[in-house]
Amino acid sequence: MLFRIADETGVVLLPGKGFAVQHPSARASLTNLNEYQYAAIGLSLRKLAQEYYDEYKAKNK
Repeated sequence: MLFRIADETGVVLLPGKGFAVQHPSARASLTNLNEYQYAAIGLSLRKLAQEYYDEYKAKNK
């Protein structure tokens, strides 16, 4: 999933495991960006999350 996000949005996330998180997660550094860039990142991640959720729902009907 992290590679897909990077390929499709240009947003690079790191596995949360490297930050001593026990559950599946990802970390992003959001420093030194303009406000519109934060909004674009949020929209991209939300779109991908919705696609994964829709796929999950379709498989588990």
